[in-house]
Amino acid sequence: MKDLQDLNPNPLTKKEYFVVSSMLFGLFFGAGNLIFPIHLGQLAGSHWVLATVGFLVTAVLLPLLSVLAVSVTRSEGVYDIGVPLGSVFALVFMVLIHLTIGPLFGTPRTATVPFTVGVQPMLPDSWAHVGLFVFSVLFFGAAFLVSYHQSNVMNSVGKLLNPLFLLLLFSVFLMGGCSSYGFCLTPSSHGCLSTCRLF
Repeated sequence: MKDLQDLNPNPLTKKEYFVVSSMLFGLFFGAGNLIFPIHLGQLAGSHWVLATVGFLVTAVLLPLLSVLAVSVTRSEGVYDIGVPLGSVFALVFMVLIHLTIGPLFGTPRTATVPFTVGVQPMLPDSWAHVGLFVFSVLFFGAAFLVSYHQSNVMNSVGKLLNPLFLLLLFSVFLMGGCSSYGFCLTPSSHGCLSTCRLF
C-alpha cells in the first residue's frame, strides 16, 4: 500500500487547492442540486433534518467517494476502475455510467432546466419548442468551447465560471432570505417522508 507521500509526490499550493476544489464543485453541482433540495425541504416539512442527511449522503458523499476512488487507484477513467473485475464488466460499467450522466438523463437536463426557469417564461407558448432548440444549440455550443481543450477546464471552470456562479447563487439566497415569499408544507404522506426514514 502506497503511503500518502507516494500518492501525492508534488503537493499543491493553497491557491491550487482552491482552484481544484472550485473546479470539482463546479463540475458536480448541477441543476438538480439547486432545485431538488428546495422542493425536498418543502415536502419534508418538520422532517427536513432527515431529508437533508439523506440528500447529503447521495448528492455529496457518494460523488466524493467516486473522486477518492479515482484518485487513490490513480485510474485514468471509469474503465480503469472496473478492470480488476474483468474487461467485460469494465466496458459495460463505463457505458452505463456515461449513458446515465450523458444522453439518457444528465445532459438534456442541463439545457432544459435553465431554459424552463430563465427563458421560457419570457417567450410565447407557441415559441417554446423553437426556443428550446435554439437555446440548446447555443448552450451546448458554449459548453463545447469551454470543455474542448482539456487543459483549459481548470482555468475556465475553477477560476471563472464557478466563482461567478457562486456569486450569483449567493445573491439568490440573500434575496430569498430577505423576502417573505414561500411557505413550509406538512410532511409528505408518500414514500420515505411518511415513515421518517432515510432509505
